[in-house]
Amino acid sequence: MIKVFPFIFILLWSSAFITTKPIIDNSDPFSALAFRFALVSIGFFLFSIYSKKKLFVDRRSFFESFFSGVLFHGFYLGGVFYSISIGMPTAIAALIVTLQPVLTNALSGPILNEKVSLKQWIGVLLGFSGAVIVLGFDLGSKIPTAGLIATIIALLAITFSTLWQKKISNKLPLSVSNMNQALGGGLFFIL
Repeated sequence: MIKVFPFIFILLWSSAFITTKPIIDNSDPFSALAFRFALVSIGFFLFSIYSKKKLFVDRRSFFESFFSGVLFHGFYLGGVFYSISIGMPTAIAALIVTLQPVLTNALSGPILNEKVSLKQWIGVLLGFSGAVIVLGFDLGSKIPTAGLIATIIALLAITFSTLWQKKISNKLPLSVSNMNQALGGGLFFIL
């Protein structure tokens, strides 16, 4: 049973952009996300109980995970869903936020004091150059400026959440950390 969990995760995670457009065409993006993260929280709660993980953790670990969820799920997914709801093409939004590994790599040196090699810097340059070429001169005509801003905020949020998690690297069980993150994202959307 445990060996199937990674595949379930991949299926659920990779389906996010596929389902975004139909969801926002039929509901408010933030209401849909609040509902989604309520279900995710319950799912991780039940899984944590099933796998006998300690649910109640110290206050600091809880708030670190919760804040990470606000950044990762709240600002990241909220920015993406909002941008698509106001007319940002889904493929362009996906292209922008998939620059996250490139941006994380670029910022890991200054923020985490990690060594970034010349090859990595070349990869960063190529990644950003490719995105600029694809975006081209569509800005303002096919791409709504507010949507672009929301998507860039989403990119920054997922990048800083990744760096934040790596820097704090609390020792919570993965299911409990994800439950707390989903709670953070869900509360963000409810508010």
